[in-house]
Amino acid sequence: MRAYCCLPLFHATALLALLYACGTSSTLIPVRKFSASRFSQELHASNASRMVYVGELCRYLLAAPPSPYDKTHNCRLALGNGLQGDIWERFKSRFNIPEVRELYRSTEGLAQFNNFYGGAASAGKVGFSGFLGRQLERNTFIVRFSPSTGQLIRSPKTGFCIPCKPNEPGEAIGRVQFPQFYSEYFGDKEATDEKFMRDVFEKGDLFQRSGDVLVRDGEGWVRFVERMGDSWRWKGENVSAGEVGGYFAEMEGVRDVVVYGSKIQG
Repeated sequence: MRAYCCLPLFHATALLALLYACGTSSTLIPVRKFSASRFSQELHASNASRMVYVGELCRYLLAAPPSPYDKTHNCRLALGNGLQGDIWERFKSRFNIPEVRELYRSTEGLAQFNNFYGGAASAGKVGFSGFLGRQLERNTFIVRFSPSTGQLIRSPKTGFCIPCKPNEPGEAIGRVQFPQFYSEYFGDKEATDEKFMRDVFEKGDLFQRSGDVLVRDGEGWVRFVERMGDSWRWKGENVSAGEVGGYFAEMEGVRDVVVYGSKIQG
């Protein structure tokens, strides 16, 4: 395997490619900087059989002018997260990459889904599990939460959290199996504690909140919906509207400021 990587190595997706290359004694091909105009030529020259992507990277590639190298490479698989359904098939067709493997997880996150299945039904989805897989799942769940308070909703009878029904959006949570090995937010115990929920499905269990809203349909396909709170996805990273607003508020002549995310055409 030869994997082309135009992502910074601190990103979880790039780190996954690096660890996979080390574990299989294969080759990772990092480039110094992502370039939409040079992408096809670099993919061709590297003789890579795989590539990794994140966020809107594939949308930037589709917006770049066509290149004679777009289909003259050996890449057969793209792995990453954030490839949206409206460009999924267009990306595969233009760059002649027959297989896309989409995943959902974050650098410090424990909740995870994998979509390694292919086919038209997989476009825009982050994961899938059949009936038996859903019954046996013990580590990653989608549970009800209150949009107004941001808190997980608990059953008045049991006091435990409530898994979402099919087609009901909810927050993804992941089980903390080994608390002693959990990496905390450096120097911020309060932020770390906010990520933890105890006694979720039974007394003594411990889960990490993702801050992401996902939804699973009746067939088992999982789709990313949006971020919770004042955070927004931008170029594969989480951006805090409150932090951006704080910088604006320090500028001369600014009395008040409101920052919010907005969908940009294309």
